Amino acid sequence: MGAGAARPPRPPPPVLAHLAGAPWPEPGPPLEVRAPLLWVTPNRITDTAGRPLLLRTAETVTAPVVTVTQDGRSLWRRRFPGPASPSRSLRLPPHWTARVDRTGGPVVLALG
Repeated sequence: MGAGAARPPRPPPPVLAHLAGAPWPEPGPPLEVRAPLLWVTPNRITDTAGRPLLLRTAETVTAPVVTVTQDGRSLWRRRFPGPASPSRSLRLPPHWTARVDRTGGPVVLALG
């Protein structure tokens, strides 16, 4: 590769492992959002997340409290210090994903 040439993108670790012969990760429960939330990424829990999840709302919420539940069980709750805005993502820390039942129902994110 010459000086100044861009490096090709590196595939994510699960793809590299699969190409090396490992089985593809089992699909975990989907992540669902309730209005006024619009989306969350990633949209499925396949293993304990190692990076924050991003969440976006359709309208400004002055004092957002994010709740995460699965099958009626509370997994995580947090009040964010500033407003949630349609133009900015909320970053959810990944530690709570260890409480997700991989064989359970959808994980629901809402503003409480």
